[in-house]
Amino acid sequence: MNPFLTVWMHPKQTARDMIDNKPLGFIFLLIAIGSFAAFGSGYVNSELDDTLSVPILVILSLFLGPLVGIIIMFIYSGILFLVGKLLRGTGSFWDIFKAGALTYIPSMVTGFFYYIWMVFSPASYFSMYETSAFSIIVPLLSFVFGVWSIVINIAALAEAHRFSNWRAFFTLLIPFIIVMIFIFVIIAIIGIAFFSMFS
Repeated sequence: MNPFLTVWMHPKQTARDMIDNKPLGFIFLLIAIGSFAAFGSGYVNSELDDTLSVPILVILSLFLGPLVGIIIMFIYSGILFLVGKLLRGTGSFWDIFKAGALTYIPSMVTGFFYYIWMVFSPASYFSMYETSAFSIIVPLLSFVFGVWSIVINIAALAEAHRFSNWRAFFTLLIPFIIVMIFIFVIIAIIGIAFFSMFS
């Protein structure tokens, strides 16, 4: 199966093909390209054009994107592997890793739109005070593909762990809730410490 074509309408079948037939080299390449593309949205409203040129930012993305993306994918897959096991999933770490790489395909689509925006309308890309057609269309596309990426993620994880979409949904939700609670606790501790200094 060609995952770039089939993932949109047949994510579970595509995930199974990724797990059973695609070599790790292809998986890493997919993550690297997707991560580079995802970096395209990272500089929006950053005002970085005052210090770095567009070609330099693209080169930085080319080197940092794949490195960061692969590290994050290892951590993310490990978390989903462990949480999925608690929900009686049967997939291996590499099953989760391979299937999860599919979520980088929507990132490729939206990411390259961001690079096009960066090149052809840098004023509206780097500053929130400038607007253009790109500043309306590209975020809207990003939202649509982002929602579909969640759908793909749930389906791929369900196939990798061999359980229902609902269990896959909660496998994704539980770590998110834990992280949010952790952040809330950290913010509360900092807030209490800050106010105690002035009380």
